[in-house]
Order: sequence, then C-alpha cells, then structure tokens
Amino acid sequence: ELDITEASIDFPLPRLHSDENINSITEEKIASLQSEGVVIRNGEWSVEEEALLRRNYRDFLKQYRIHDSRLLFRRNLKTYIQSNKFLKAKHFYARLGKDINERTLKSIYYKARSMFL
Repeated sequence: ELDITEASIDFPLPRLHSDENINSITEEKIASLQSEGVVIRNGEWSVEEEALLRRNYRDFLKQYRIHDSRLLFRRNLKTYIQSNKFLKAKHFYARLGKDINERTLKSIYYKARSMFL
C-alpha cells in the first residue's frame, strides 16, 4: 500500500517547474516565462543533465522505498489510478526535475521513462 501522506519539498522549485505539471506548456506560457528570463531547453540532453536525472530518480526510489518502477510511470489505467495520488503527494515530477532547471517537467518525465523503463 502506497503512503499518500503529503510530503514537503526541501528545495526551491525553479519558475519552469512551479506548477508541478507534466502537461504541455502553452505558447503563451512559454512567451511569458521567456520574457521573465527563463531558459527552456529542448533537444539532446547533456551528460550532466542525465546524471542529475539518474541521481534524482535513485533518491526518490530510496526515500520512498519503491521497488517497482512501473508505479512511477503511466503504463496503463490501472497503475495510473493506483499511483497518481502517491506521485502527487510526494511531488515526484518536481523531485525528478531537481537541479534540471531548463527542461520542462514533461521533457524530464519522458526522458526518465525512456531511461528507466
């Protein structure tokens, strides 16, 4: 049984991750963020970014004692329903993106899926 007690975040969220949403960002939102000086990277990931993502993923697994990565990635409706409350309560998407400040959470999530599933 997954613990769905709300966990606090112990690091500052960058402006790009502030809504903790993995949906696509609208063109208007992109323009607004860029006008505030927020950089949004696309394309190939650097070695450093991949290392940060690996670290963040391992830290999350260890902190919340997750042994089955299928709980973390939307594979089908059944696992999504079971794990969605847990992922939100533990700020999974924000934690995956810790220190990867120039990528959207959607980009980070899809990169993690390709690396860890």
